[in-house]
Amino acid sequence: MALARDHVMTAAHLLLEGEWRKAADQLTSMAVWDLLPDPARTRAFLRAKIQTEGLRAYLISSYAHFDSLSLSALAERFDLPPNETHALVSKMLLDGAPPAELALPARLAGHVQDTSRTRTIHACWDQPTDTLAVQRMEPTKLQFLALQFADKCAQPVDTHTTEGTPN
Repeated sequence: MALARDHVMTAAHLLLEGEWRKAADQLTSMAVWDLLPDPARTRAFLRAKIQTEGLRAYLISSYAHFDSLSLSALAERFDLPPNETHALVSKMLLDGAPPAELALPARLAGHVQDTSRTRTIHACWDQPTDTLAVQRMEPTKLQFLALQFADKCAQPVDTHTTEGTPN
């Protein structure tokens, strides 16, 4: 079981880095797919999902590190047609809502803040150049305070770990 978890965790990290082919190879090489009725079809489906969701994961995790992203570069990186890449990114820009399968269960919906109308990425298309222009967002007051609090909480941990090490 740990081996399967390791495969999945490695693939997740690869997806965040935009390495969808390596992630797909990692997951489709698992022997568990051979237990299903049509393993070849399952692997093909999985590979296609990893390709599109890899684009989404990469954009969410990395878009803030760029000033702009070329549509052709994204399409080439994820081996998708430019029109499909444009559609996937545009959907993320327009609604930002998580897919239906990731929606909160009804029993939790009243207890958790609804963030389905927040944008996943803050950018806009520059149509003449087919470029995704990233919009810089300053952290909210709450985010700023949360970062300060996290830094203050990490200080005692750092002090504790360095005190126990011999010089």
